[in-house]
Amino acid sequence: ICDKRLLLDKKFVAKVVTDHLTTLVQQGYVPAMDDGVVGAMQSPASQGIATEERKVVMQYAVLMTSVLRRLLRHSLPVILNPTCLVAVDQLYGSVLKFVPALLGVVRSIESSNHEDVDALLEELCYLTIDVQKGHPIEFGRYLAPFLELFHQQLVDISTATASTNILEEDSSLGRFVMASMTFLSNVL
Repeated sequence: ICDKRLLLDKKFVAKVVTDHLTTLVQQGYVPAMDDGVVGAMQSPASQGIATEERKVVMQYAVLMTSVLRRLLRHSLPVILNPTCLVAVDQLYGSVLKFVPALLGVVRSIESSNHEDVDALLEELCYLTIDVQKGHPIEFGRYLAPFLELFHQQLVDISTATASTNILEEDSSLGRFVMASMTFLSNVL
């Protein structure tokens, strides 16, 4: 509901994004991803010792990604200016860094233990998909790295599942394959 109300005044959204995107990325998103998520994946918390703290960190990362996804989806052409470009580059650089890392976590732990990782992985994928679909021309500067990322991950998944030839649609990897194929179909 708030998303729809906010978008009624596109000039207001453009001003909010221009004024606050750098702060949201550098003081909200990047710390959540760098300090929280990486720490949670590498610490004993990822083994189930401090699961409540880990869940809060992952939920915060999902929330920040969701907010940024909505803002970029509705304002990418406006924010591709020198003041915001560094933040957008930093955001998408982080996505390129963490998608393979999160896929590694999904592959290494049991499916029942990574709902929070799965939610973050899905949000990161749709951050890319939604913005690319809504603004294909403006997204052009980020197209090549994401084509390479999704292609390479699809190749890796197909190689890993080639012996079993089974990839459940409702599994984390199945949802990632669907998101990758959606991105590729949007590009074509």
